[in-house]
Amino acid sequence: GLLSLVVSIGLVATKFYSYHLTRSQAVLTDALESIINVATSGFALYSLYLAGLPKDENHPYGHGKVENLSLGFEGALIFIAGVFILYSATLGLIHPHPVARPDWGVLLLAGTAVVNLTVGLLLVRTGKRLNSVALVGDGQHLYIDALTSIVSSGALVLVAATGIVRCDAGAALLLGGFILVNGGRMLRHAVSGLMDETDTAIVAEVIAELQAQRRPSWIDVHNLRVQRYGANLH
Repeated sequence: GLLSLVVSIGLVATKFYSYHLTRSQAVLTDALESIINVATSGFALYSLYLAGLPKDENHPYGHGKVENLSLGFEGALIFIAGVFILYSATLGLIHPHPVARPDWGVLLLAGTAVVNLTVGLLLVRTGKRLNSVALVGDGQHLYIDALTSIVSSGALVLVAATGIVRCDAGAALLLGGFILVNGGRMLRHAVSGLMDETDTAIVAEVIAELQAQRRPSWIDVHNLRVQRYGANLH
C-alpha cells in the first residue's frame, strides 16, 4: 500500500509535467486519472491498517469490511473521473487545439506505464496471496492507469504522424469511457462485498474442505453461510 502511494505521487508529477510540455487532452486525461491513484492509495493504505487490527468488543468479526469500503471509494472516484473526462474530451473534439512536443510526451508516458504495470502486478499478486480486496483493487487500478498511458502515447504518435489534432481528443474520449466502465465494476464488486452477496467460489472451497474433513458421525451440513471479513471467513 505504501509503495503504491509513493509511486502514484511520483507518476502524477511526471504526467502533469508531460501535459505542461504537450498540452495534450489525452495526457491530461491520464494525469487526472492518476490523481485518483494518490487519493485511493492513501485510503487503501489506511484500510489495510484498520483491517489488520484485532477483533474487539465493538467489532467481534474484525475490521476487514473496511477493505470493501476502500474498494468502493476507489471505484466511485474513478467513475466520477470518467464522467469528467468524457465531458472534457467532448469539448476537445468540438474545439481542438494543437499538441506540442509529442516526442517528450510519448517518452514520459511510456516510462510511467512500465512503472505502473510492475507495481500493479506486485500488488495484485500480494493481494491475492493475502486475500485482500483493497490491495487487488489498487493493483488493478494501476493496470488501468498503465493502459491509459499507453493509449495516450499512441494518440500523441498519431497526432505527430498524421497531423490530425482530433486524434488526441478522440483518444481521451475512448479512455473516459473505459475508465467509467471500470469504475462501475469496482463499485459493483465493493457493494456485493458490503452486502454479503454469495461468493460461489468461496462457498465451493468451503464445501470441498468440509468434504475432505468429513467424519462418519456427521449426518449433514445444514444451512451453510459464508461471510468474508477481509482475509477472514466466517
